[in-house]
Amino acid sequence: MLRELAGLLARMHRARWQHGCLYAKHIFVRKTFDPAGANVALLDLEKARRRLCASLASRRDMAQLGRHRGLMPDADWRELRELYALAPGRGH
Repeated sequence: MLRELAGLLARMHRARWQHGCLYAKHIFVRKTFDPAGANVALLDLEKARRRLCASLASRRDMAQLGRHRGLMPDADWRELRELYALAPGRGH
């Protein structure tokens, strides 16, 4: 699930889109038949906006998610950041 979320965020940021309100409650996860897989989507995109550069969108969204990650354990947060850093085409 964390790999799917990291890839989704990387694609969004690469396209210079910033969610603008990226809280844990805005991440929708649906389990798949594959025990290791999940579908991930972002909710409440009405505050999303285009940024001049991908790095600004990335920096703000990831900082906001870090502050408002709810009950996400520290180990999962570190893993998400590592997967995001390795995601193809991530926002720099």
